[in-house]
Amino acid sequence: MAEEGVEPTVRTKFIGGFRTKAGAIIYTLNSKEATYWLKHPDRLKVFNEKFGESAQAHGKLFNVIAYYVPVAFDADSTLARTDLETDNGLTPHGLKHTRYIKPAHKRSENQTAAHLILGFASRAEANEAIARGW
Repeated sequence: MAEEGVEPTVRTKFIGGFRTKAGAIIYTLNSKEATYWLKHPDRLKVFNEKFGESAQAHGKLFNVIAYYVPVAFDADSTLARTDLETDNGLTPHGLKHTRYIKPAHKRSENQTAAHLILGFASRAEANEAIARGW
């Protein structure tokens, strides 16, 4: 990544990795600082480009469950996530992932609300959402 002008500010070294039952590979870096450095969106983009289209690297998510969310909420929409952050006074771009616990095709025909999993980039952002009533 140094040839792309993305030089680490700390000594960054991969010291291990293991494959989960789901097939994902979890890497371990030599320090928290190295992990924080790599988790920056611009650096992850370059890192992912080196792997090709078949792989996707991302930082660990801290999940919170939001109960009784209207099923009209589009969990796949980046704009909907941004609006959710703005409307609830959360850190901008802290919410990285949203998905309903039960897929839409398994819901009752008359169902109006469902439970949503919110994936935050940091523990502090997840705790902030919990403190605000999620």
